[in-house]
Amino acid sequence: MELLRDRFPDDPALDAAVTHALLRQVGAGARGPVARVFRPGATMAFGRLDALAPGYDAARAAAREHGYVPLLRLGGGHAAGYDEQSLLVEVIRPVETIAEGVNERFTSTSRDCS
Repeated sequence: MELLRDRFPDDPALDAAVTHALLRQVGAGARGPVARVFRPGATMAFGRLDALAPGYDAARAAAREHGYVPLLRLGGGHAAGYDEQSLLVEVIRPVETIAEGVNERFTSTSRDCS
């Protein structure tokens, strides 16, 4: 598995774009599995469920007011806030379907990292 440590704390949107590009490359078979470990800039990463909920615009504004860059991430459930004191570990590997087996993959990856 390739290990990446590239990070762009001053541009959380670029950090998210790197993750998106890696997901596409690995999913297409153009690159093998990747682990990306980095300290991000202040980010409030909202999930798609958040974007559909009432109050989403107000939540984005509140994140901005508190110094966090609001972003909409591809996966995950609800909002996750993190900053330079956080350590993000992204394990990107191909799977047949994204939704099937999510809990099992999370449990397995969490166990492997402990």
